[in-house]
Amino acid sequence: MKKILFFALALVAGVMAFTSCEKKNGNALIGKWSFDTEKTQGGYYETQSVIFEENGNFIFQAVQHPEDPQAFNFVMVMEGTYKVHGEFITVHFTKHGWDHGDGMEYIPGWEPYDEEMKYAISGKQLTLTRNYGEDYASEETYTKQ
Repeated sequence: MKKILFFALALVAGVMAFTSCEKKNGNALIGKWSFDTEKTQGGYYETQSVIFEENGNFIFQAVQHPEDPQAFNFVMVMEGTYKVHGEFITVHFTKHGWDHGDGMEYIPGWEPYDEEMKYAISGKQLTLTRNYGEDYASEETYTKQ
């Protein structure tokens, strides 16, 4: 009887440990991730961030450099859905627009599209690798907020 009880408790403990690890790993992408272009490669935008929501939606924002003489003082916003499959994430961009401080202005006639990226999470770092063909790929590392 003691052996059966011990086996049952070990089985329950094992299932609980596996389930908690699965939930933790499955939710690792959920949350806000920021990319500081000043610290990495420079560029047109001062900061970029992406929020992955538990319901499968995402919001990407890029804030323009305030010192840029050609700046229009805006935040670029792209919205859509995402799906994770293995080490890849497919994002489906559904909306694209700008916020000049007085509300969103969506681009009329903009066509939604999909993009597949390789992703990896290590601690508080999310690395997205975009493949633009055989000769070019870019990598961006975001930090979890």
